[in-house]
Amino acid sequence: MRISSKIILLTAVLLAFFGSYAFISWQELTKIHWEFNEVAKKDLALMESASVLNDLQLKKEILFEKLTSSAEELAFGNINDSRRQYLLDYVKDLHGQFQDDSLGAQKKIQKAFHLPRISGSLRKMFENIQKTLAFYDRNVQEMFKAVSLGGYQVSMEDLDKIENQQADLTKDFKKMLGEVWSQIDASVNRTNLLQERSQHILWVNLVLSLLFALALASAIIHRIHTSLNILVHGVRALHQGKLGSHVTVKSSDEIGELASAFNRMSDQLKSYQAEMLSKNIELASSLETTSRQKRELEKINRDLDRYVHLISHDINGPLSGILGYSAYLQEHSIDFDFKTQQVICHLRQVTHRLDVMVKDLLEMTKITRIRRPFEKVEVEDVVKESLKRQEFLIGKTFAVINLPQSFPIVIADRLKLTVVFFNLIGNAIKYSSRKDEHKPQVDVDWQRRGRDFLFCIKDNGIGISSEHYQDIFDMFKRLPEAESFEGSGVGLAVVKEIIQEHGGQIWVESVSGQGSQFFFTIPLESPSRLG
Repeated sequence: MRISSKIILLTAVLLAFFGSYAFISWQELTKIHWEFNEVAKKDLALMESASVLNDLQLKKEILFEKLTSSAEELAFGNINDSRRQYLLDYVKDLHGQFQDDSLGAQKKIQKAFHLPRISGSLRKMFENIQKTLAFYDRNVQEMFKAVSLGGYQVSMEDLDKIENQQADLTKDFKKMLGEVWSQIDASVNRTNLLQERSQHILWVNLVLSLLFALALASAIIHRIHTSLNILVHGVRALHQGKLGSHVTVKSSDEIGELASAFNRMSDQLKSYQAEMLSKNIELASSLETTSRQKRELEKINRDLDRYVHLISHDINGPLSGILGYSAYLQEHSIDFDFKTQQVICHLRQVTHRLDVMVKDLLEMTKITRIRRPFEKVEVEDVVKESLKRQEFLIGKTFAVINLPQSFPIVIADRLKLTVVFFNLIGNAIKYSSRKDEHKPQVDVDWQRRGRDFLFCIKDNGIGISSEHYQDIFDMFKRLPEAESFEGSGVGLAVVKEIIQEHGGQIWVESVSGQGSQFFFTIPLESPSRLG
């Protein structure tokens, strides 16, 4: 017999036992349900009506106290006309509230009369309360009308009558609440008795069913346990490395099928082991090749660094000579014609620019090739360091630098982040220094945006046309309107390379002639390079 058939047999027997007691349990639960419904529909509804009536009466008594206080001030107080009018309006408002509460109380009483199976004693109590409330409400409302019409003095006889009615109502409410609580207690006691009896019946049903189920389940589990033990021994043999081990289970159920699948898996594992040995040999050969290629790449990088330094040194020598000769010619250019003087000046400018480009290219090679571990960096220290390195330029141009009150801590390369702020702030000052109508003004700001820190460097310089937003980040790219400024076109390319290395982005927003805003982001965390 299959395991599923055994489980079906066990389930059918259990259902038969549970079914034999289900009807009795259902009857008991029906009684409990009926009792609970009675409490919910009758007793709780009665309690709600009685409590609301009591609360409304308390509110009306408070309103009456406020009325007598206002009437006393109107009758005996030395008040001006504005205060008198205020008190009359206040009394009018109290009257409206009293009428609303009176109407609500009458509705609650009418609702109580229609509650299911209300007892005769409670109905009589509600009728007495309804009559007393009617007299009480009528007397109080007459007093409201008298005060509103100018009869401010309230007689002691009227007050005594109303207070007596309030006392009677308080007694009636207490008596009514006591009766309601008595009915609720009786209903709860009946429900508790039914619940206890039902629990006894259910426990008996449960114990008998569990005993029979335990006997039947023990027989089924014994057969399953025997077969599983055989499988466990086979798995242990497989764990010890005895691939190809087989197990024998004389059963036509799922465990027998599992034993057959285990035997097939053991044979496949033995085959896979042989294949894996072959793959490991191939992998070892590939790792050796990769290691050799890595060493060759490191050698190429070292040779490239030496080559860059060598080329820069070889170029700097002739450039220095050309600069010296052009300076000499420019100093003695008075002996030449105007066109020759222009050529000499242009030659010196071009040579100087080439010298700057070589130095910037060498600096870029150093910065972009060095990979230091990221660390926690105080951005405030980085910005102050970049400003300190540009003190001469700031003083020369009278630039105004606006910084936020605080800066964040980021995960970054401290040196490279300093290069970013140095270039962006330096460019902002440089390209704003020739606007005669304003001093250069640079605003540095930041905010947290999602999973990034967003930084902004804003200036009031010459601005950038929208068609050049991407070009300015290319190597040696200079805009036509920036030709009159010093520079090689390398700085922004270096900045872009550094920001991308940190996993961020950089972009510009600008209008030609109206300044620029450079934005860049630094992720909150860079765990791959965190030292």
